Amino acid sequence: MKKILFALMFLISTLSYADSKCAHLYPNGIVLSVKNTIELCNTEYVAVYNTATKGNVFSSQKLNYIDITRKDYFKSDLRIDSTMRAELTDYSASALIYDRGHMASAEDTSDYISMREADILSNVTPMLIKLNRGKWSGLEKTVRSLKPVYILTGAVYLTDLTIGSNKIPVPSYYLKCAWVVKDSQPICFKALNDVDTTIYLVSYSEVKSRLKIQ
Repeated sequence: MKKILFALMFLISTLSYADSKCAHLYPNGIVLSVKNTIELCNTEYVAVYNTATKGNVFSSQKLNYIDITRKDYFKSDLRIDSTMRAELTDYSASALIYDRGHMASAEDTSDYISMREADILSNVTPMLIKLNRGKWSGLEKTVRSLKPVYILTGAVYLTDLTIGSNKIPVPSYYLKCAWVVKDSQPICFKALNDVDTTIYLVSYSEVKSRLKIQ
């Protein structure tokens, strides 16, 4: 019975986001859907997740700007069946190579409930340590200084590289868009998941194309 209920939930989630439970968390309240994914609503962000590949496609975050002290609360996403999600052990095996890289940034949350939710592994991808703690961290700080209303962060997977026993996919590169003014066009960036990447400016149309947003 449990498997049947999950299958029905999965089918409903993938058919359409027209009945989104958290449309307000998408940029300007416009729901962005991707085929063969599910929507995972949280307090301050929504994650769009591919259960077949066990990878986050993108997370969209609405910012509130209340400064709180960062703490770690990493945990698996129990809303997803155990055969379709990442576990902490998947990251521990490669801890000297990959960080648990946030899509919706935990640094941008406004309370500890939202910070805990940002640490759910459906909002995390394997990001090379040097990138996560170097240029990516710098990009997050730069974007944060712009005081955007929304931030969308996506991952593109071009190889079969995975980590852990659950074979969690490793992104080839990341995309990040920030809406500084509501209803405006965002400023978008691209960064390879590489130890010595360059941060590039890209168009929002390219971001939507790469993430296969409909």
